[in-house]
Amino acid sequence: MYLLVLLTVFGVAFAVPLTAPSTEVFSAPTEEERAAVYVLPRDIIPTFYDVRLILNPDNEEYFTGAVDIRILPLIITKQITLHAMAMNISAADIEVYAESAPTVNLFQSHTLATNDTHLFRITLNRNMTVLQPHTIRIKHYVGHYGEDVRGIFISTYTTGGTNHKLITSYVEPTFARSVFPCYDEPALKAIFRTTIYSPPAYSAVRSNIPVRAQSLKPDIPGYAKHEFDDTLVMSTYLLAYLVSNLDYVDNAMDTPYKDLYVPSTVQGIF
Repeated sequence: MYLLVLLTVFGVAFAVPLTAPSTEVFSAPTEEERAAVYVLPRDIIPTFYDVRLILNPDNEEYFTGAVDIRILPLIITKQITLHAMAMNISAADIEVYAESAPTVNLFQSHTLATNDTHLFRITLNRNMTVLQPHTIRIKHYVGHYGEDVRGIFISTYTTGGTNHKLITSYVEPTFARSVFPCYDEPALKAIFRTTIYSPPAYSAVRSNIPVRAQSLKPDIPGYAKHEFDDTLVMSTYLLAYLVSNLDYVDNAMDTPYKDLYVPSTVQGIF
């Protein structure tokens, strides 16, 4: 009897009130919520890219580049959001200016996401005027080759027992952003102008557009310059690059695209 009373006293003293189980339901993000995180705002559209790449298959650590992007703001804003993946971009190398005032740099600050959104945000020191063309100029950036056959990457092949390197690309669906800062979504189409600088030993250098007949860009000492015609209006994922010393083959077709590049005796590629 005394033991029962004692247990009752201890039970009252140390009892913890039980709370009702939570009825809150955690659901997966909706399509609209995911879009708010990953999809670029439609307040600015790109119209033209001028891309310059310095690609050297013998330097597997990194490549460098520069890009000018002509944009049209559709609203009054001083925020620019685009993509850049696995890149180093310094504030000193970013300029933004209106075509009406090309000597006035509007750049104030920038952030570069380290998560899988790859968002590259630029803040200006004043608003852009609606439909007034502006240019984003990235004078220099450092990019990194893909390790899993994505973006721009280094591959190898063997001829006569000798290993050779080449640089090629696979930017579909959303890996052009690892080659140069861009609006890397299929709907945001533009015209692309490409120049590739590479060591002279790599003679087969191509994009998927014919070589430009007249040179527009300056030379860089120690590099061969390869300039390509402007593309039609197209998506970023259609771009392609090749830097190699493969053999040249003409398929004799009466089209602008005649170039195939195959080594003399390929024993293995990729």
